[in-house]
Amino acid sequence: MPLLRRKTFPLLQPPTYDPNGKDRRVWVSPITSEIYEDYETYVKRYNLYRQRLWQCEVSGRSGLTYKEALESERTETDRVKEKLPDELQKRVLQRAQFQIGRLDKVVNDVYDYYVDRFDSGDLVTCRWTDGVKYSARVLRAVSDNAQSSINGSKTNGKKLMNGTTVSNGKEPTQFLVELVDDDFSGLDDYQGVIDKENLKRDRFDFTKNLLKKFLRENLKKDSYNGAPWVVKESTANKFKIDTKLPKHLQEIKDKVDAKSRRKKLVDASSATTLADNSKTKSSKPTVSATQQQHQEAQSKNRNKPEVVQKKPIVIDAKKIEASIKYPIEDLDIPSYRRQPSGTGPIIDMKPGQPGAAKEILNPTGDMPSCPTPSQQQTVPSDTLGSLLMVWSFLSVFAKPLGLSPFPLDDFESALRHTNIDFKSDLLIESNVCLLNAIIKERQQQKAKKSSSSALSTVNPQHLSVPSSLRGTPTRSPSRQPSVMSEDEQDGSSVSDSDNQHQEVTSSAWTNPHVAEIGHSWDDELIPVGNDREGWEDVLIGCINHITTLDKVSQVDRIFNLLVPDEETTLEEREEAYLQLSLTDKVYMLGMLVGVVNECAFIKEFMEECQEQMTELRKQKIDLSRERKRIHAERQELERSIKEDEKENASDSDDSESEGETGDEENIDRTPSQQETSASSSSRSESRQALLKRKQIEREEREVKRMKLYHQQREEARARSQILKARSTARRKLDEEERHLHKKEEQIEHSMRRYTTARIKPLGRDKFYSRYLYLDNIGGGTTHGTGRLFVQSPSDVDFTLLRERNDPTTYAEIKQITTLTNTINTNANSANGTNASNNLHSCGHGGGVQFVSTLMKAQGFEKEAEFMKKRIEVMEGMEDNEAATTLQPEEWWRCYDEPEDIENLLAWLNPKGEREHKLKKELTKHSHDLALGMKKRITEHNNASKPEVTRRSTRKNTTNGPISSWQAYVNKYAK
Repeated sequence: MPLLRRKTFPLLQPPTYDPNGKDRRVWVSPITSEIYEDYETYVKRYNLYRQRLWQCEVSGRSGLTYKEALESERTETDRVKEKLPDELQKRVLQRAQFQIGRLDKVVNDVYDYYVDRFDSGDLVTCRWTDGVKYSARVLRAVSDNAQSSINGSKTNGKKLMNGTTVSNGKEPTQFLVELVDDDFSGLDDYQGVIDKENLKRDRFDFTKNLLKKFLRENLKKDSYNGAPWVVKESTANKFKIDTKLPKHLQEIKDKVDAKSRRKKLVDASSATTLADNSKTKSSKPTVSATQQQHQEAQSKNRNKPEVVQKKPIVIDAKKIEASIKYPIEDLDIPSYRRQPSGTGPIIDMKPGQPGAAKEILNPTGDMPSCPTPSQQQTVPSDTLGSLLMVWSFLSVFAKPLGLSPFPLDDFESALRHTNIDFKSDLLIESNVCLLNAIIKERQQQKAKKSSSSALSTVNPQHLSVPSSLRGTPTRSPSRQPSVMSEDEQDGSSVSDSDNQHQEVTSSAWTNPHVAEIGHSWDDELIPVGNDREGWEDVLIGCINHITTLDKVSQVDRIFNLLVPDEETTLEEREEAYLQLSLTDKVYMLGMLVGVVNECAFIKEFMEECQEQMTELRKQKIDLSRERKRIHAERQELERSIKEDEKENASDSDDSESEGETGDEENIDRTPSQQETSASSSSRSESRQALLKRKQIEREEREVKRMKLYHQQREEARARSQILKARSTARRKLDEEERHLHKKEEQIEHSMRRYTTARIKPLGRDKFYSRYLYLDNIGGGTTHGTGRLFVQSPSDVDFTLLRERNDPTTYAEIKQITTLTNTINTNANSANGTNASNNLHSCGHGGGVQFVSTLMKAQGFEKEAEFMKKRIEVMEGMEDNEAATTLQPEEWWRCYDEPEDIENLLAWLNPKGEREHKLKKELTKHSHDLALGMKKRITEHNNASKPEVTRRSTRKNTTNGPISSWQAYVNKYAK
């Protein structure tokens, strides 16, 4: 409320409405919307509001009009809420509360204390490891002896934060921070420990003036001398701050209150004494018996308790849901546990509660049904993950490997190829590029005269390949395999002391003939041309060299198929490789990928991509600033347009009212003037003089009319120029915004191109199913897969679902899963809604049975049975045993129609944490997803059309390749 002479200026109350009264004329103030019954009061108040006598209550600025002071208060209030996150606001209020003295002293103390102290949730400017400053959010303080625990276990893609305080009690010197994007959402891949001197608050976001405005608005102080500053009641309820005075301050206040009460009692007693002395004695009036009975009856009725009829309480579940601050845990959304109509109570189905065994009232959650994914996979489920991993590696690192990218369907068709009469260049080049990379790395190691080959001791178990996408599980070997060196290949064998190798002495892995076939596999690179003849022998030698103990049985079986006896020829081995199953071919490719992933040139390529990503992030920050500038200019333009429209509307109303008044006066005066002029002309003027006078009057009116006409024309011309300038400015802003959007799309495309994270899910749905989009990554094409893959939950996800049955650990799990979301929402929060309290008042979802019922109701019957069986198996063994012995079973689904993506976006509930993030990522890539799907469908339709045979007079005709994978040519072969 604007202040007048540093005091609150009360507004007039609206007049009472009399429905039986006559209509009366009132005046409404355009500034304060006050209603006046007389014109004089309206004019006085209107002139007062336009004078520069007002002061902004928040900022303290003076010399403003009432309207300017009101706008200043709104702007400053929004600015304070935007610059200070909720967590920092709470700490500032707690620091300032109960301090004694002037407000400036309190502001200085708070500023000096928090200017270089950071805590979880604070937005800061961080100097990253590359020396560039980025916007970041502090996650927690790190002690000096806690460095090893920073890279702790991950749950749901989020790092578990076990606290924000340092155990030794000292001021923390290092903090775990997370870079944020333009929407202040955390980037999970960019977390690191940063020294305190590399963190700094924004000097425009954290200032003394800002703190003074914030504290003046949210603190109050009593009028007695030495009164402390206390947080206002509404603000204290918002941040849950205890406003109870400390003991020593409460004693001072009690003394002041007691002194005040004693003074009031003395004043009251003296006033009573004076009143009694001034009264004259008088006799008491007599009361009749009837009146006395009436008074007694009234006293009895007054003592009887009144019977109050309680109105039935109607619980509106939708209003309760509207008070919750979303997003929250997906399975705790209250819409599943209330009536579909929105009425009635919300049942708490947490295990251990009375409503845990009740029926789920609304299992669909008022959301449309989920589109049915395609389940007709041509690749087995235990192999599809490995196939996607190999294809993604070849697509991302196609440039350093010297390989032209190809779609996933072509890669699958080439792996299924078994005809010896036609050699698939796609299959050959995929193997050769990996083999040449390994050979080149070994040759560089030999050139450095290393004691032992670096690649001979590579353990694929420790490669950075997601375990969830390996088709075949691998265990940690008890020791390294005995791989023969070049000097020991003639006549050397594995030690007989190994019992496991004694059992497989007849296998191909210990067969000297296999070693003889590939003894010179790394002497030279496989040359281009002649269909890379002999590459199968190089493959056998390489696989024999890199095989570890846990892979012996699988490799033995494959070698027995490739080299059944000692008399096999190269042509027979080529045919034997083509006859291998798709699973065996993918298995060997996965072994090669695991070794190539550790090569030096791959790491150099990844470093180059990181440098490009850093440059692209800088460009993205510049574009974000440009977008903010355009938004500010557009708001300023729209504000000026609205103000001009209001002014023009008021001017037009005034001109119309003046014109109507003038017309009425002219109409009223015209007859009298005519009569007067007629009478006067008849008396003193001749007819000729009368006509001359009328002619002069007409000329004067014509001059006035022309003058008014030209004036209006000039105003219209000026108005037209203003509108034209505004239209040009708006058109320019639209054009700049269009170009900016194109640049952002290009940067997003480039960032995905330089992304080396091959297998990174877009997110997970409410049932923890993972969604993968593998196109447009690295050197891959837009329609590399042309599908959106859905993968079953991991064992970590099943563990979280399983722990929902335990009521003792439920609250702890909830705290972990909502930690990151709470920090992100506090950064953008502008209101004081307490989501956690509202959530607990609505209860929680149930355990595994609750989740299974939701899955079945939403069309996931097979997935629900898979989940229940999986959890039953995990419950039959300990956690550590399950982590090492449990077979990673999984299922795969995919969406291959553009309409499915639209239906999937409609099914996802953005009120949940996981689906909120997933829907955001899917929306970002929906356009490219639809294009890839349409391109894939078009190619399949063209391939399925019968080829039109034409009669030709030429004798030598050659039939071209039928499919695109047969026409593949590696343009970057080396």
